Amino acid sequence: MDKASVTKVCIDDFAMKKRYTYGTVMVDIESKNIIDILDSRDLEDVAKWLKTYPNLKIISRDGSITYASAIREAHPNAIQVNDRFHLLKNLIDYCKSHITKTINFKIPIEQLVNNDDKIKKPLTKMNKEDRIKEVQKLNKDGFSPHQISEALKMDIRTVKKYIEFVINEVSSIVKDVPQLKHEETVSKKEKSINEVRKLHEQGHTIRAISRETGLARKTIQRYLDPNVLVVHAAYGTQRNSILTPFHSLIDELLEKGFTFKEIEENIREKGYSGSASTIRMYTTRKRRLIKQILQSAKSRKETVDRQHLIKLLYKPLEKVKEISLEQLKAVLEKNPILSEIYDIVKSFKEILSNKDPDRLDNWIEKAKSLNLPDVNKFIKGITRDIDSVRNSITYTYSNGLAEGSVNKIKVIKRIMYGRCNFETLRRKVLTFEKLRKTN
Repeated sequence: MDKASVTKVCIDDFAMKKRYTYGTVMVDIESKNIIDILDSRDLEDVAKWLKTYPNLKIISRDGSITYASAIREAHPNAIQVNDRFHLLKNLIDYCKSHITKTINFKIPIEQLVNNDDKIKKPLTKMNKEDRIKEVQKLNKDGFSPHQISEALKMDIRTVKKYIEFVINEVSSIVKDVPQLKHEETVSKKEKSINEVRKLHEQGHTIRAISRETGLARKTIQRYLDPNVLVVHAAYGTQRNSILTPFHSLIDELLEKGFTFKEIEENIREKGYSGSASTIRMYTTRKRRLIKQILQSAKSRKETVDRQHLIKLLYKPLEKVKEISLEQLKAVLEKNPILSEIYDIVKSFKEILSNKDPDRLDNWIEKAKSLNLPDVNKFIKGITRDIDSVRNSITYTYSNGLAEGSVNKIKVIKRIMYGRCNFETLRRKVLTFEKLRKTN
């Protein structure tokens, strides 16, 4: 290869043995081929390696200070371009770190006013079909899944599932979880019975059928009986406990504020002869339920998950369905610094996409004024490497080719597992690149 003809490259490191030994890959930006790989990422070795390519004009890299120093030593006049993806990722990671450290996992906010006007409270006697229709109606009215979940006291996953149901198919879909499990069990058993009988009709012995299906021979004999029941005889029956006849009385006494001891004395007078622990378990569960109902009736709060606020660092609000504009405003009112964080991330994205390096200095000053330790670390990093950061905004070059080549090298390493010394790996990688180029 004519090394003097190479002028624009991107470089990146890769692991020979993770956390122990690393190498460096060089990719030609114009031909998009791997030019060379080095069994080191140390400053002296990389600088010496780069000097063997005398005419390098543009070198794209990640934020590594070692690579920056090696390039300056080998080619002081070369243009270094920092990778835009890594810049943005680092900023978002630092902002995410600050949010995680300073904001609780769930942020309580005042319940939105329009929830009281339009969203009904859960009805204890509402059947599943009615709940699905209620969820879909509220979703159509513009309420987010989280608002519906809070108002109807339903799990967010259930709300999302109900939203996806087709209205005219709701009736056929509505089934309780135990019923669905029962139907699945019956279907599986029916399939096994049919398979056993079919094999028996084909002349297979019980022993052979057992080997084929993995079923016990006694089970096979039972399945061959024409009177065998697919549905278990006990299905649909429910055993009552000794306390069951007194449930309504206990509920009534609890509502009147009777203590556990008073409830026990009362129902024993009525003929209860069971243990006190059975009464205690039932009354404890019932009291907990009553307490939850009272709390939900008095509560004027709803919560926003921190993970949804973190998603807003990556996506605009309209693409994060779990949080509404009203909820976001309520959170920002309590945590105004969040608004500043979103603003600096958004403006940095605009600087990168609009190719406007002149705005970078103002952005740095604004980000510094927030005085956030995590953001200050990012500012310190880009200030130390400011020329390459400006070049990343000005030029279109990126480190994507090197990142993709690292993945390719990893695949080749795995194929060569057990016989992969560096020289063999280097020859194989460069041979593949030569074949790809000729094809």
